[in-house]
Amino acid sequence: MNMKWIATFIGTLIYFYGFGQKLVVSDEIPLRSEVRYDILGEIKGNALMMSTIGLKYEISGFDEQMRNSWTKELNFEKKQVGIMGYNVRESDFTLIYQVRQQGDTYLRAHRYDASANLKDSVTLINMGFIVFFPEYEMVISEDRNKVLFYAIDKGNELHAFVLDNETMDLLWEKRIVIDSYSNFDNPMSVTIDNEGNMYSFIQESIYKQRREEGHFRLIIYGKGQSGPKISTIHLGEKVVYDARFIFDNLNKKLIASPYTAELNQADYFTYLRSVKKSIELFRTENIPLQAELSVLQQQYGTIAGKMTIEMNGQEYTLQQAAQFL
Repeated sequence: MNMKWIATFIGTLIYFYGFGQKLVVSDEIPLRSEVRYDILGEIKGNALMMSTIGLKYEISGFDEQMRNSWTKELNFEKKQVGIMGYNVRESDFTLIYQVRQQGDTYLRAHRYDASANLKDSVTLINMGFIVFFPEYEMVISEDRNKVLFYAIDKGNELHAFVLDNETMDLLWEKRIVIDSYSNFDNPMSVTIDNEGNMYSFIQESIYKQRREEGHFRLIIYGKGQSGPKISTIHLGEKVVYDARFIFDNLNKKLIASPYTAELNQADYFTYLRSVKKSIELFRTENIPLQAELSVLQQQYGTIAGKMTIEMNGQEYTLQQAAQFL
């Protein structure tokens, strides 16, 4: 595929997703095979792209007509750093990276403004001397103010930490030993809410030959907790179960929005009251209970679907019999 065409397509995507209603195609931008390109996103009218050239990192800004208006090299305390991830917000972006100094490995974060000027820098964790650096995954909260990194270290230890991108503080760090964990046998999904609470969902014993033993393990951890909250959700006769984490972030946004007051209160009174009650009643501790309740509801549906009645010598399911009521 023509590399120039790829660059043009990248320029199109930036503004297509950034603005939703505006489509701007850039001039052809030649790409080099030895350079890695990451599209950071749009900040204050500039579409930003990061280029990694060996040990050198550059940020390029593109204006609303997708013209390359500036390029700036990023400076770190040492030439050899490893970028772990980045978070782009409305007016800034943050790079989280690891660097080795005097034998120890440090995890740090740099926050930049829309013109890639360094505004804040913080050391998050000193991991000490390590031979192999774990492969961390990054998850960002819905409001983009909390950044979670997690990895399985030492075979069965979940290492996780959260950066509060608003204050540039380490919100929390925790190591959790997961008994009988295997990367191959126990797939894990992790998410984070706007308060910085982590929800780790682990599948265990999910194969058919062990169906009766199958279950999920839910691990919840957040700032201020002395230890993780661990719940087990049994699958029963099910091979897999689609679990859903329901947070009240959107409800809080709705109630906090100044535009909510402009709604017709007579028309929306009942709905807004139910949303406020949902916020008041929401508890993360109820998530495993809701998951188990969902399983029971599915089991009830299976049982109810098999129920039949006999009428005039013919057997009917309950749905079929409803026509006689």
